[in-house]
Amino acid sequence: MDRNALALVAAVAALVAMMGDMTSSAAARISGRDAFAMAGVKPSDIQVAELYDAFAFTPMFALEDLGFCALYVSDQPLPDNDYTRGVACSL
Repeated sequence: MDRNALALVAAVAALVAMMGDMTSSAAARISGRDAFAMAGVKPSDIQVAELYDAFAFTPMFALEDLGFCALYVSDQPLPDNDYTRGVACSL
């Protein structure tokens, strides 16, 4: 691995290590709040949200931080496979 790649890995590791809470994203909370306010909608007004990140756990945090579901429930299966709007939140 060349020096630039090693420097990038070190920088990313440092950013992750500086996170105050490994289960939440202030960036998603703040930008989501502002975006919803600008659009004049709330999370419950959204019918479909397609979130992506290279790490599987990040969309789970985003679902919670953006207000699509309560904290710490995005990894729970939906009861009885009920995918009706507003019932729960699951990947």
